[in-house]
Amino acid sequence: MTPTEKQSWSLIRSRGHTRFIVHTLLREGVPFALVVVGGLVAYDLLTHGHYEGHILPWPAIDLAFNFLTLALVFGYGMGETRWRKNERNFRDSHA
Repeated sequence: MTPTEKQSWSLIRSRGHTRFIVHTLLREGVPFALVVVGGLVAYDLLTHGHYEGHILPWPAIDLAFNFLTLALVFGYGMGETRWRKNERNFRDSHA
């Protein structure tokens, strides 16, 4: 880790793990969910002419469920992975 990266990560980690996870969820999880759910809707519209719920029988609730699930799982996974990687690199650079 370069000195600039160390300084940047020190500032990020001082703000806390939870803030980092929420920020990553919003920055990466939401766009990912928009693309995936948008593709799912586009596919259904092109092949069936309308959107049908895949998990739940109500299309609007199904879309919301899919969106929230994808955003939370992907955003949390990316945030936690990046946090651990940066923490490991930060600690290794101090050793």
